[in-house]
Amino acid sequence: MTIQVLFICCDNAARSQMAEHLLNQFGHGQFIARSAGTNPQPVDPMAIETLKEMHIDASTAQSHHIIEYASEHFDYVINVCDQTRSTCDFSCSDSCPSFPGYDKRICWSFQDVLHAKVSDEEKGREFRRVRNEIANRLRIWIPAIEKHHSRELSN
Repeated sequence: MTIQVLFICCDNAARSQMAEHLLNQFGHGQFIARSAGTNPQPVDPMAIETLKEMHIDASTAQSHHIIEYASEHFDYVINVCDQTRSTCDFSCSDSCPSFPGYDKRICWSFQDVLHAKVSDEEKGREFRRVRNEIANRLRIWIPAIEKHHSRELSN
């Protein structure tokens, strides 16, 4: 059984893109990850570059609006926006809109690297830091989810 995951972030240009590609790489075919945003913007080249450093090809990555996935079922919808960012329509507050077709919603707050007011050199470091935080979170989450789903299948 494949576990369907949708990563959501406002812009779908950095954090959610990195999370999608990292999970597809780390999940070894047991996960199918996609990403979308409430206000999609072009994928930031720095996101593609930082994934390339981990031998992950995201050169064809494109941003998507969450509406594109409204009719699909996801086992997990994971918001990766920084919770303090008030402009995100899919924040983890109580007013977070319901996304149809998912079983569980999870909120992982990662710093907004896309809109950071830093030099290009600092931006690269910040992208790598957030990429590594996402990768570390996934390395812990994946085995837990696999174990959970294998128990469900055996019942």
